[in-house]
Amino acid sequence: MKLVYFCLVGILGIAVIIDCQTFKIPNALIVGALVGGFVVKGTNAILTGDLLIMADMFIAILLTMIILIPLYVFKALGAGDIKLFIVISAYTSMKESLYICLLSLCIGATIGLIKILSTRSKIFSFHRIHYSIPIFLATLISIMQ
Repeated sequence: MKLVYFCLVGILGIAVIIDCQTFKIPNALIVGALVGGFVVKGTNAILTGDLLIMADMFIAILLTMIILIPLYVFKALGAGDIKLFIVISAYTSMKESLYICLLSLCIGATIGLIKILSTRSKIFSFHRIHYSIPIFLATLISIMQ
């Protein structure tokens, strides 16, 4: 497994722990992770002489934002969750990033459905999940393939 994936899993693991405690993902973690992603991708681009690596990263980040902002507007995702997806886009390829995004949406929907069905409260009551967990699980599944 690539060293970059170990870094990404570590960052996401820290985000899960903090999210489960506070329902927030700190901006300092996101900024540090993005800087790390830029350094890793930039170093790789310089060493290989392939500047398209950086272009791919910026396109993946932009595409992730375009896809996920409507989910934030409709309160399906929090801002911290979208920022985590942006971090994933900085560390992975565009294809991997989109795969992780779609897989985490499926995992999150499954967890939400189980939570709704397992509670005895009214169906319209407020249910929250720590979405960093589906993001973490989807990333693990993706990099293990």
